[in-house]
Formats: sequence, C-alpha cells, structure tokens
Amino acid sequence: MKIFSFKNKIRMDKTEYFALVTGASSGIGKAIAFELASRGYNLLLISLPAQQLSSVGETITEKYLVKAYTYEIDLSLNDGPRSVHNWVLSNNYNVNILVNNAGCAGTSGLWLISGHLFSSAGISSLL
Repeated sequence: MKIFSFKNKIRMDKTEYFALVTGASSGIGKAIAFELASRGYNLLLISLPAQQLSSVGETITEKYLVKAYTYEIDLSLNDGPRSVHNWVLSNNYNVNILVNNAGCAGTSGLWLISGHLFSSAGISSLL
C-alpha cells in the first residue's frame, strides 16, 4: 500500500485546483493547510463556527499568496457534509485533494465524516 507523502509530486496546474481541508482551524488540519499552501495549493478550509477560521485563511493568503476560502459548519449535523458539497459545487471549485480531518471525539471514540459526497467533484487524492 502506498501512503501519500507531501514529497510526491502531483502534476497539474495547482492554480486551478483546490485542496479541501476539514478541521482546518487548529491542530493537524491547520498544519496540513499551511503545508499545502506552502506548496502552492489553493485551499477550501472547513471548520466549526466561531473557531477563528477566517483568521487562518487570511494568514495563509498573506503568507503564501494562494487562495484560501473558508466555510464554517458543524459536520456532525445530518446536512453538514451535503452543505459543504453544495458550497463547493455552487462556487465551481475544482477540488482534487480532500483532507478529511474533521471528527467528533467522545467516550465512544472518533467518528470521521464521510467523503462519499465528493465523488462527483472529481477528487483525485484523499488524505
């Protein structure tokens, strides 16, 4: 099994594509967003409301001169993933990388959101 590495080269014009990162306001999601931006990827950043996600997007745009759009939503809600999917489609974002980092921690473990709604968006890489 081959594991994705940021050292792998993805051949494409990155200016026309976006990496969608869930859980992007802090922790691993934020770190991955900064890494992708440092490599020239435009970003779609998703996080819970009121997590200073706009500030993260602005910092990334200023530091790396890439596009960074933000969308705040609770992905644990039944319509959360569909809402993100509709946002991507309505804005004609070309998503080719999905970093599915959002989750809910609790006594029963960690539950990640499903990426199945993005299959129609032509995503070529999942992290």
